[in-house]
Order: sequence, then structure tokens, then C-alpha cells
Amino acid sequence: MDSFKVTYHPKESWASLGDLLFVDHPVGTGWSYGTHSPTTLEDIGAEFVTFLEAFYEEFPARKSQELVLTGESFAGKYLSFTGQAILDKNRQSNADSQINFKSLILSNPLVDVETERMHQHELGYAIGLYDDGQSAQVETLRRHCEESISDPDVSTSSAETNCKNIENYISNLAGGVNQMDARYFKSDNMPNDVFQDMYKYSDKVSEIKSALHITKKQHFSKTNSTVSDRITDRLDNTAYVFSDLLSQGIKILINIG
Repeated sequence: MDSFKVTYHPKESWASLGDLLFVDHPVGTGWSYGTHSPTTLEDIGAEFVTFLEAFYEEFPARKSQELVLTGESFAGKYLSFTGQAILDKNRQSNADSQINFKSLILSNPLVDVETERMHQHELGYAIGLYDDGQSAQVETLRRHCEESISDPDVSTSSAETNCKNIENYISNLAGGVNQMDARYFKSDNMPNDVFQDMYKYSDKVSEIKSALHITKKQHFSKTNSTVSDRITDRLDNTAYVFSDLLSQGIKILINIG
């Protein structure tokens, strides 16, 4: 008997406010398939605009509807560039070809990697995951992270590893506390685990894939290091893109937690 159940709550759904479209992007994440070609955040934005143009050509009645882009984590980078790409396209297009992009909704967005990595440990200290006895070691790891990011001779992947060591050290000190949600430990089942497991272990995966017209043979991929490793500017500070979007009237809602 399949233990994975999906229930629909129309009164609590985003679908009660408008049409909801999920896009596995960039290519290689989620159920998407094909060859991943973007190597910069600008490339990713341009690729998404190409998708939107194809979507509106197929469904022209949707073009007049307001477009709200939503995402979490790394979406703070690629969706901000996507928004910028849409605005750039609109400036070069006539009135009939405009994309009605108005706002961004981002959850825990990654924006300025260096600043964020330099201060994440402060939360661990504040909630008691470590104390003054370990502060010197945390500071050593933090300094190593900072030096790695600014050193042109250190690869992006190595810098990411050095910065991740801060969280790993604190997590291990606290007995394996979950780095995404301090209410849980590595041994606990996270609330979102059931959704990931559904794509892997449910005996109805074939039905799900058929209903969604999915032809990818591999399992669902929540993250894909092959995709991220090819994005050369993934650690760059993208705060200036947010400033540009805001200056052009785009509304941005950010939630943390």
C-alpha cells in the first residue's frame, strides 16, 4: 500500500489567487532534462526569457496576466537576473510583446554569499549551539572562508567548501543539528522529506510522471552539483540587481525562516 498521499486545500492554495506554474530551472534540476548550457547568471536569466516567450506563444491568453516570480535559496540569484532579463527584453520590445512582470517573492534567498557566510555562525551562538569555548575555532574557520572567497587562486568550489566548514563544525558540536532548521537533527525526518521520498519510493511515481508528461528516466533531483559547478559567477554579490529591480518599480517580498 502506498503511504504517500497528496491532499488539495483550495482555500489555502496559491492557486486560489491565480494560475500557478512550476518550472524546473535551470535545466538539470527537478524533473527537467536536456543539456545544461548556461555558465553565468545572465545566461540563466536569458534562458528563462526564452521559455516565457515560448510559453506565451503557446498560451497567448496568459500574456496579459500579471507575472510573479517565486523561488527559494539560490533563486535569490537566478530569479533576480531573470527579472532583469525580462525588463531588458521589455525595453527592446513593442507594447504587444511586453511581459507583465511586476514582482518577486523569495524565501531565504541567497544574495551576498560572502556577507551571509561571514555571519551565519552568529545565529548558532545566539541560540546556544556553541559557546565561548569554541568561538576561537569558529573564528578561524570564518577567517579561512573570507580569505578563500577573496583569493583568486582558490577555486569557487573550494571556497564554498571552506565556508561550509563553519556550519558543519557548529552542527557537529550540537550533535548533528539540521543546518536548514535548528528544530531538527540529522536523524529526524524533516517535514519536506516526505515530498522528496514520494518521488523516489512511491509506487505511483510512474503515474505522476505520466500525468506531468515527464520523460526523464532519472530520479527527481532537488539539487544538481553539475548545474551549479558550471555557473562561474554563482558566488558573486547580486544585491545590486535587487536595487536595479526596485528602482524600476518591481516589488520584492522576502521571507526568512
